[in-house]
Amino acid sequence: MYSSLFHSALIVFVLLAGPLLGQSPRIESVPPPEIPEELLAIPRDVHRRYMENISTGDASLLPAGASALWCGLTLTKGSEAQHWVMILDLPEQDEESSGESEDGSVCYTTTGRSFQFPGEKAVIRSMLHGPFSEPEGSVPVRTAEIAVNRANLGIGLHRVSGFFKALQILRERDRDGPRMRYSVSQDPVPADPVLSDSQLLEDIGLTPEVERAFVGSLPALMEFFGVVYETEGLKDILKQLIPGRTILGMLNPFGSRSIGFSYGNPKPYRIEGSGLGFGSDAVTAIPVELQMKEKTVLVATLYAVDPVGPWEACAGVVALKVHPVRDPDKLLVLRFMEMPQRMN
Repeated sequence: MYSSLFHSALIVFVLLAGPLLGQSPRIESVPPPEIPEELLAIPRDVHRRYMENISTGDASLLPAGASALWCGLTLTKGSEAQHWVMILDLPEQDEESSGESEDGSVCYTTTGRSFQFPGEKAVIRSMLHGPFSEPEGSVPVRTAEIAVNRANLGIGLHRVSGFFKALQILRERDRDGPRMRYSVSQDPVPADPVLSDSQLLEDIGLTPEVERAFVGSLPALMEFFGVVYETEGLKDILKQLIPGRTILGMLNPFGSRSIGFSYGNPKPYRIEGSGLGFGSDAVTAIPVELQMKEKTVLVATLYAVDPVGPWEACAGVVALKVHPVRDPDKLLVLRFMEMPQRMN
């Protein structure tokens, strides 16, 4: 799967800094100030008991690395709930494995800037236990080895809020100003007459560093969803959110070009004092919409930190909640954590 999710198709992300003719301005949602309770409830007692069984049981089912990530998953449909435990193991870099690289990617934007991102091969070992309701007895265990671009995972998603803050400043400066189009492409794109003004970009805080953090979040996001797609068994869980083949196409790196991701509403925002218990109190909440044929079918919120140490395996995503637009009563929540003995 190495980097194919980003390289196989053109990726364009568009933001409107001014209204388009014939379109009504979108009403911005107010960001919730805290982490949702359904995420803080993970890991539940049933996850904890099963994690304990794994950590004290068959050694072949344990991750080889000391920095492996453990994840509690719960899928609820009304009063019914199913539970899983997932483990992601990205071995630490050493002198022998480091430096194994392939061609990276170049992204062009309508500010006239371009950004290059390296390629670095690595393998994540994934293991999914479940579903289960009680830890007693045997449950299915599925394993996989996933080829990834480690460099994309290391970019992370946690710094995207600065980009949206700059765009908000631009909107507030002149709400009735000229229409502007911001886009990111793997092919050179014409510069926008307004957004290519270097003095304007400096005034609103859209520095090359801020823009690079946003542009880099796109391959990081795609790499994260690539890990989700390639984790054996996790696709079957996601199919329960949207029955049929659509979810496979949505997450398939070689799927239809009519499938896309965009940052949702509200725009990414910071939450202080998150309570997720991973060593840092602040997270970036990132609403994401998954679209098919220009219609939103899944709404998700990712919660991200700096992808250092074990968090590199999931691009810094420490929690995720996702539900289908047509059936919001169905909800999948994931919470990543370090080894069980370090959990709150």
